Amino acid sequence: MHELIDELIEFCRSDIAQCIDVAKCLPLLNQLKSLREYYGHIHPHMPSVLHRISIILDDSPLAKLSIHFLLEEYRVEAYYLGSQHPDLAETLYNIGQAYAKNNQLSEAADYFIETSLLLSKTEKRRPLYALSFYNLGLVKYLQTHHDDAMKIFNLAIEEQKKYFRRISLGCGRDAPERWKISERTRNVN
Repeated sequence: MHELIDELIEFCRSDIAQCIDVAKCLPLLNQLKSLREYYGHIHPHMPSVLHRISIILDDSPLAKLSIHFLLEEYRVEAYYLGSQHPDLAETLYNIGQAYAKNNQLSEAADYFIETSLLLSKTEKRRPLYALSFYNLGLVKYLQTHHDDAMKIFNLAIEEQKKYFRRISLGCGRDAPERWKISERTRNVN
C-alpha cells in the first residue's frame, strides 16, 4: 500500500493527472501518508481519507485502484468497530460496487452477500439491505444465473416494501399531532 500511495502521489503531480482530475487526490494522499508516518497503519481519521480518495479514483480512468483504498478503509474500520458492526455494511457495499464497476463480478457478489448478511443481524434494517440484494441480483443476472437473479430481485422488493411500511407507520403516528399544531399556528396569525 505504501508503494501505491507513493506512485499515486508522483502521478498526481504529473500533467496527465491534471487532465483527468486525479490531481484532487494529492492533498488527501499527502494527508494519508502523514497519518501513516506519525501514527502507523491505523488511525481513526484514516477511513474518511481513504474513502474520499476512493471516490475521486472511482470517477477516473484509475477506477481499479479505488478498490485498494476501500479495502484498506474496511480494514481500519473493522479494527475500531469489530468485524460484525453494522456500520461496516456501507463500506462492504462500496467495495462490492467497485468490484462490479470493474467487471469483477464474483468478488462483487461476495461483498454484496457479506453486506446483506451483516445487515440481516440488525433489528432495524436499512435501505442498504434491499439495495445489496438488488445489486447481487444484477451481478447474478450478468453472470447468466437468471433464475437466481429473479429470486434475489424478489427478496429486494420484499425488503423494500418492509422498509417503506415501517417508515409509513412511523409517520402516521405523528401526523394527527402535526395537524393540531399547524391549526393552532394558523389561528394565531
